[in-house]
Amino acid sequence: MGEIMYKTVGIYRKMEDVQEFERFYISEFMPRMLKLPGVLEMKISKLVPTQLPNQDPGLQDIQLVVETYYESAETIRQLMATEEGRQLGSLLAAKGQGKIGAYVAQEYKVKSTVLRL
Repeated sequence: MGEIMYKTVGIYRKMEDVQEFERFYISEFMPRMLKLPGVLEMKISKLVPTQLPNQDPGLQDIQLVVETYYESAETIRQLMATEEGRQLGSLLAAKGQGKIGAYVAQEYKVKSTVLRL
């Protein structure tokens, strides 16, 4: 059977200095987030566009995707209402120099049942 996870997804594009933002995110933002109750894990992905023939050129400038996993959907709602949650949101908005998209997502994960040697 599959597993349901709840997460927030941040999409960052047209960043002025993606390396500087990534350093800030990993060294300052992530440690604070991971101390909050109900935050399970965080992932940050650097994207490199592929050359698919039908790829939307408007998506070529997405540089980072960040995922934060939580115990439940309720945990996300509760954390966004706390003082620390609001402070972290303000800090992120102040440091982000490009375009930002933020989403709440329900992820359904299914793992392979193929035996690995």
